[in-house]
Amino acid sequence: MICFFILHILIFNNKADGQDVKIIPLSLEQAKTKAKQNNPLVLNAKIDFEISKNNIEIADALRNPKIVSDIIYGRVSRGNTNQVGILFPVEIAKRGVRKDIAKDLSDIKELEMLKLTQQTEYKVYNAYFLRLTEKNQNLLELEHFNYLLEKNFENEEYKDLLINKQKNFYEKIKEKENQSVKNFNKILNNFSRETVYDVKEIDIFNINIYRTPVLDTSETDKKILNKQIDAAKKNIKLEKHRRIPDIEFGGGFAFEYGDKWYDHNNVGGFFSFDFNLPSLNLFGADIRNAELQYEKAKLKKYEYEESAQNIYEEYIYEFTLLKNNFEEAKKNLIKYKNTTNKEIMYSVKKDYLDSLYEIFSFYSAKNNI
Repeated sequence: MICFFILHILIFNNKADGQDVKIIPLSLEQAKTKAKQNNPLVLNAKIDFEISKNNIEIADALRNPKIVSDIIYGRVSRGNTNQVGILFPVEIAKRGVRKDIAKDLSDIKELEMLKLTQQTEYKVYNAYFLRLTEKNQNLLELEHFNYLLEKNFENEEYKDLLINKQKNFYEKIKEKENQSVKNFNKILNNFSRETVYDVKEIDIFNINIYRTPVLDTSETDKKILNKQIDAAKKNIKLEKHRRIPDIEFGGGFAFEYGDKWYDHNNVGGFFSFDFNLPSLNLFGADIRNAELQYEKAKLKKYEYEESAQNIYEEYIYEFTLLKNNFEEAKKNLIKYKNTTNKEIMYSVKKDYLDSLYEIFSFYSAKNNI
């Protein structure tokens, strides 16, 4: 308890620009929430998803009608009609396909947002227990140092030397703790110098800390790749449908001035219908490019399935070695939990924390934290 108080004083009495640092302990769930709130990648992914939902509405939008007029003036206006009306453009066999593609692209953005959220939570989990392990390592070293200090402090010959050692040791622990807290806050995307987050006290010697050695996003990745293939395939269909003519139809009011043969004006209406004729450009190159993009999407999935399996198997092998070391250290900790010999207790606790540190360092390294 005394050592924990010393550690608290060493770390929490820092100042930033002349102001006291405010330390806020967080639970694991609070840390996850804080990281997701501050992570620009997650926030950008949410915005991209909202944009993609708007793109579905854009893809499904009807084309606006247009007002047309044909006004003739002067002497030529006699015997010719003036017309005012409205035309409605209609896409044939394109809007539905375009909307389906937009839905697939929106699903991809949603899955990417989910994946980033999972990755953030996983990184926070690793960082949280890595920080907790480092904190307990520093506390253990502090306890052991004070134990050795008490044993030898009565010796006047070494008293000054021990005082200097004590000062240097406390500075070393302070530096390690500050760096550990800084690394933890970096994962939370907190760069404030006035407010710093730390982990809540948990009995790290009595928890189950196992997870998969790497975050398994394979199901999400496969869904993304399948959606990309679906979108690419539908894009081929859309490019081919560009050969289908779009039409415009409408009508309106027509007016004719009288001439020397007819002394009265004529009124009536008109109906219009036209369509574009794909003749000079049959979109052949566009179709071929869409087909190539479809092949690329399929190859991307094949490449992923091959590489992901090999990487995961490699990680499992490395993790198994670390896990075995940890299990051995845990057995020794249980075996000597009631010992009164402080040297033995220090040794088994140190082995336990060191093996735990190796596991979480492995997690962090393999997941690019």
